[in-house]
Amino acid sequence: MASYVTDFYNSKSVFITGGTGFVGVCLIEKLLRCCPDIKNIYLLMRPKKGKQIMERLEELTKNSVFNRIKEEKQTDLFKKLIAIAGDVGEENLGLSSQDRTTLINTVEVIFHSAATLDFEADLKTTTNINLLGTRRIVQLCREIKRLKALVHVSSAYVNAVLHNVDEIIYPAPADVNTILKLVDTLDDATLNSKTPEILKNHPNPYTFTKHLAEHEVLNGGFPATIVRPSMIAGAWKEPVPGWTISKNGPQGFILGAGKGVVRRLPVAKHLIYDYIPVDMVVNSLIVAAYNVDRDSLVRLHTNINKSLERLEKFIFQEWRFNNPRLLQLHESLSLEDQKLFTLDMRPLIWKDYFTDLIQGVRTYLHNESPKSLPKAHSKHKILTIAHLGLQAALLGLIWWLIKVLFATTWTKTGLVVPMTYLLFDQL
Repeated sequence: MASYVTDFYNSKSVFITGGTGFVGVCLIEKLLRCCPDIKNIYLLMRPKKGKQIMERLEELTKNSVFNRIKEEKQTDLFKKLIAIAGDVGEENLGLSSQDRTTLINTVEVIFHSAATLDFEADLKTTTNINLLGTRRIVQLCREIKRLKALVHVSSAYVNAVLHNVDEIIYPAPADVNTILKLVDTLDDATLNSKTPEILKNHPNPYTFTKHLAEHEVLNGGFPATIVRPSMIAGAWKEPVPGWTISKNGPQGFILGAGKGVVRRLPVAKHLIYDYIPVDMVVNSLIVAAYNVDRDSLVRLHTNINKSLERLEKFIFQEWRFNNPRLLQLHESLSLEDQKLFTLDMRPLIWKDYFTDLIQGVRTYLHNESPKSLPKAHSKHKILTIAHLGLQAALLGLIWWLIKVLFATTWTKTGLVVPMTYLLFDQL
């Protein structure tokens, strides 16, 4: 059966920013594996930690996300990956004139995923990366000769001031020129002190600048679409269930719990949390570009970081992100494309998903082989018994000390044990 989405990418070159990130590497893997006749994938990369871009590209291909491609002996596909030196935080994206000309003449689809996701980043930093970085991509798009689509990765929380969000672009939270002038003229200390006043109801500079960036895309004057993911978690199905390299979101908490560092987390049981598997996000990106050729649209999902203090608003608040257009897009796909690039999360069974995610965290973040699972279960039982034994010994000691201190009986001091247990359980 034909895949029209795969056909769309045949012989086309794409350009990806943020290709070394969690979503970016998963996007590259899916394009290579499911669209093997894609021409080239240009990756915007900058030297980092003393490594030049070719070293980083080589390192990228060793990522566990590509294990399936390696197992299927398709490593020749890596030849389609081309590193381009640059940085969204620099003027003209830091591109050489030669590389910029190459992109202008050959690229037909752009995925703009690069952003600073740090909720603690200041307004100056987020403005440069998230807002001006998007503006620089828009300027490049206007020069590209055969542009079919720009796919901009935004965030569902750009509209965090609303609790019921539709697939539309809402009015900008501020005048972009005013913000740019403030960022350019004020010193860091003054700008930081004025930031709460500038943000108004936005929870942080990240959501604020990502909202402004959507308007840069809206005003671009070329075929474009916006995808808004929510809290991006490990893979549902692809490349393998539970795959992840991100320590943000639920997998970070699972990692901490697995190491014994995290004992409890604040949650609101009555709320529905906005987790979205990374492979669903990637499918949305790939299909969105294909769909722009038929019709321009805006889309929904999200992204989040891990500081509990910074996440308080997101932990104890529920949003309703309406996505009828996304579901309509899914229904419009051929049956083959619905299998290859599913956009429908309704069949997802969350209990099974988190079972896979826990195993994925263990395999890809703890670097522990699935073969060691029986040994880990035995170790867990031993530690549990030791933990309970230690608790019993400590409670018994405290009980005995209270009995001796007050010169009373075991029976009269019996409540000491449950009261002490409850007290320590709250710490």
